[in-house]
Amino acid sequence: MKREETEEMRKARAELGAQLRQFREKTGVSKYAITRNGGIHINTINAMETGASTYTIDSLLRYLAETGGVLSIKAGRPSGGGARRARGERSEPGE
Repeated sequence: MKREETEEMRKARAELGAQLRQFREKTGVSKYAITRNGGIHINTINAMETGASTYTIDSLLRYLAETGGVLSIKAGRPSGGGARRARGERSEPGE
């Protein structure tokens, strides 16, 4: 079953896309080089950079490999309350 996308998810995807595009442009890598060397369709690259649709982690990793990018995950609690808020739960003070 597919989950309903929230506004927060759409904003996060658009922000990530903008960061990907800015990084690619800063490093001087063309979309066509990513297509040719990374095997990602140009439409997928456009969707990734605009936040227009979802894509696979494999596509993201290939994109990063072609641009010299590194995936980094920062631990922390999402500002919107995440899964607990979606389930109607409250977080306890100090959590």
